[in-house]
Amino acid sequence: SREPSNECLTDDILDLEDDVKQIIAGYFDRKFYYTNQTDENLPNLQLNCQPAWDVNQLQEIKRFLNEAKNNLSTIDIKVWHCHTQEMHKGAKIVPFVKGNVKCELCTQAWCKFHEILCSFPHLVKLECENFNSFHLCEAPGAFVASLNHYLVSRNYKGRWKWKANTLNPMYEENDLYSMIDVDDFIQGTIENWCFGLDDTGDITSVDNIEHFKRVCIENDMNDIHLVTCDGSIDCANNPGDQESIVYRLHLCEIISGISLLCVGGCMVLKTFTLFESTSVCFMYLLSVLFKQLSIHKPVTSKPGNSELYVICSDFLGISLDFLEKLKREIKTGRYLENTQLFSVNAVNSSFLNEHIDCCRKFAEWQHSTITNNLKSF
Repeated sequence: SREPSNECLTDDILDLEDDVKQIIAGYFDRKFYYTNQTDENLPNLQLNCQPAWDVNQLQEIKRFLNEAKNNLSTIDIKVWHCHTQEMHKGAKIVPFVKGNVKCELCTQAWCKFHEILCSFPHLVKLECENFNSFHLCEAPGAFVASLNHYLVSRNYKGRWKWKANTLNPMYEENDLYSMIDVDDFIQGTIENWCFGLDDTGDITSVDNIEHFKRVCIENDMNDIHLVTCDGSIDCANNPGDQESIVYRLHLCEIISGISLLCVGGCMVLKTFTLFESTSVCFMYLLSVLFKQLSIHKPVTSKPGNSELYVICSDFLGISLDFLEKLKREIKTGRYLENTQLFSVNAVNSSFLNEHIDCCRKFAEWQHSTITNNLKSF
């Protein structure tokens, strides 16, 4: 397995005391690597609705984390946000980059993705003559801008072509509250944006997913080397069900991503908690489809939230038959009913044990942050 790069840590850190260096390095090392599962056969999909199954250890970790979250229920959300921003060790990174680096669309998302690119440099193969990327749920465009800066700053001499998708801000029937209200970058690069067959940009439509692939072929982008998926849904009114609310989006992002990727390509997927069987299933699917699977919490992501990034490296390919089965899950609407892709017996026990360890590790970090923030509130 590949070791992450320490490129994010600059020479300035050499001027600090050893214990401070160790603390800083720890913030950049919030990662978990799964053991390679690629010798496994793809388990049979459950094409009939099945009752949900739980993993007791994961539910215990969920309760442990929710105990800390429940202590926030009586605190004014705006006041709490200001407090956690002051406590956030990485809060000054974005304004520092804005003030010292000439980069376009510098946001928290820009910095998060740049950290990911620096920590996992194999995501971009700089030696390749052609590099194609597709960015799902991309508005307002920070990942594209960050990747552009990464390529230019490393003097990439090849040809980079990209496409991106988001809910169409110009489609009147789209929910205003589901879209980003800043679309300057989109308007300036509109020829690179794909809103699907129906022009909505809705990634949960199989017709749109298939349209993305056709657009790539028409634009001489048959091989997509990198797919990013940065979608999310506002769960502020129901934070306890965040994982089930975003599941349909994650499944559609994954199906879109593996539909687009060439063999050897990589995918970056934003997720949140991974306690439910639906999450166990899609993580297991990814572990079988890619040579390496890892989880990363960027230092610019607030440590008290559940945001995580799944790094999927070296796509092995997928049969058209299996891909069609996955698409059928969307077409039939079964994913709306929180059904599982696989039975509990189909998931490799060693993978499940690793997944439990992974969830425990990130839950403990998050629980510790929330507890410390409460103590200083």
